[in-house]
Amino acid sequence: MNSDCTSSSASQLITVEEEKSKAFARCLHDHHPMYFNKEAAAALRYDNILASPTFPVAWWKRFTQPWLPKNEVIIHGEQLFVYSQQLLAGDQIKCSMKLKSAREKAGLLIVKQVLSGSNQNGPVFDAETTLFIPRQKEQSRQVSSESQAAVIRADLETGPITTKELYRYAEVSGDDQPIHLKPEAARNAGFSTNIVHGMYLMGRAAVLFHPELELGRRLKKYRMRFQQPLSAGDGLAFYADRKKAEGHIYFTGKNREDGSPLVTGHAEFESI
Repeated sequence: MNSDCTSSSASQLITVEEEKSKAFARCLHDHHPMYFNKEAAAALRYDNILASPTFPVAWWKRFTQPWLPKNEVIIHGEQLFVYSQQLLAGDQIKCSMKLKSAREKAGLLIVKQVLSGSNQNGPVFDAETTLFIPRQKEQSRQVSSESQAAVIRADLETGPITTKELYRYAEVSGDDQPIHLKPEAARNAGFSTNIVHGMYLMGRAAVLFHPELELGRRLKKYRMRFQQPLSAGDGLAFYADRKKAEGHIYFTGKNREDGSPLVTGHAEFESI
């Protein structure tokens, strides 16, 4: 494959089903009323309940992705959502997926693919995904430990993320890759045990956005870079910087147990 490859999958018309949208938010432990209650959504000037910011991931498996090798370990490197409109329950979205680029570097196949959605009013979202596919069997992946110099209170913490939770997320998202669910499969891929989905981490972090959304702002861009995986059974802590720029949230995510860095993220908001 080369960087100017323009492979794509056929477009599909997909409805944002209300119950699936609610189940997705519930799985991410995001219980804000705007995702469940039409009156709460109306108070924010929306016609129906909102879909979670990362909800489009539930549509990835609907599309053929011939540019991805079969039966290979796929690691999430980076994810970007760009929203032109808020995604709501009941929306009918015309979606398509295309390969943006594919290149090999340092023993990895690096693939960028884009899922796009639009409605009768124009573009709704673009979701650009960067994936790493190892081209050779790697040595055991050791998770580094980075203790914090001082104890800083997290803006959002989770308890231990269990394999049972990962099975629930696999059900609502469609991502049932064995490295997330089967310790043996993860060990064969070089991990110490099964690892948490990167998009699960991104979905959990979106709880940080509630104050901005409650001010009547709309999520415009949401990016996360994945530095290293979180093992099943470990917890997660997010630290947010809301003062860097108005309408922006910058944050980091760390392993709650040992402080090792997991992700960095940025979200941008605009007034409705």
